[in-house]
Amino acid sequence: MRTGRAVLWLSDLEHYLGTGGLTREHIARITAGKGHRVILATLRSVEQARLTSHPAEPDEVARSTGRGIREALEQAHTIRLARRFTASELERAQACTWDDRIASAVQQADEFGIAEYLASGPELQRDYDNAWDVGGGTLRGAALVSAAIDCRRAGYTTPAPRQLIEELHTAYIDAQVGQRLRPESLEEAWAWATRPRRATTALLSPAPDATGDGVAVFDYLVDRKQLAEGPLAQIGEPVIHAALAHVHHPDDAEQIAFTAHRQGRYHLAEQGYRTALTLRRRKLGEEHPDTLTSRGNLATVLGELGRLEEAQTLN
Repeated sequence: MRTGRAVLWLSDLEHYLGTGGLTREHIARITAGKGHRVILATLRSVEQARLTSHPAEPDEVARSTGRGIREALEQAHTIRLARRFTASELERAQACTWDDRIASAVQQADEFGIAEYLASGPELQRDYDNAWDVGGGTLRGAALVSAAIDCRRAGYTTPAPRQLIEELHTAYIDAQVGQRLRPESLEEAWAWATRPRRATTALLSPAPDATGDGVAVFDYLVDRKQLAEGPLAQIGEPVIHAALAHVHHPDDAEQIAFTAHRQGRYHLAEQGYRTALTLRRRKLGEEHPDTLTSRGNLATVLGELGRLEEAQTLN
């Protein structure tokens, strides 16, 4: 970086941490030297918990990756933004109630945070919860959203392909109510799930991915589910197998593998690290540092599975 004055903005910092991601050394190189160089980033508390929670069965990869993430985060001056406004902040917001949106948010401030209310978080959560009611006519739409939430919690951080969500969603219908209730058509389900509320936010938002047809699930829904079940709650194996079969970015495969590895699910971690290694070899070549890291991760999990000869061929 040659400029003396610069601000690097990283929205959703979880996308830039972990294997091959931002390290303490990267931060030092960016901010060192003369001039004013600042890194600003956002990180939701549930994502921080997912990345830094101590696994039930610590192992070499989990310790190493976790240590790198913690060291990167330790370089930050943390500014914690509370969900709810303080009395003085609320008073300042009340001075802007000429805006109908802020006036409505202020009225709900005792129950919700102003920002989450303005972003339609509670409204979207209510729509999603109500969609499972028998006779609501949106069962398939709710199942699409459930599949997207679990893919995200499993570590699929980029927009998920629609094909993946469609492949997974029927299991959620079967588990919840069964096909006997004749859920709406797939076309109707997608229309409901992607319909903007308050003209800005939707349960699932179209977002370009490697296939050109991805969707991003609204973060508030993921956070609520993760807060309820914990940062290391296990996602079903069929979801992980399907996600890895559709993954196009090696970072997604690494995140899925890392999450499974921290949970002691070594056979799933092996599948994820193999996928990441294949993608990195194809994209970066055999000797790139990220490829070598993926090889090391795979070798470690193979060793933990007792397959020492295979592990040695990778080291």
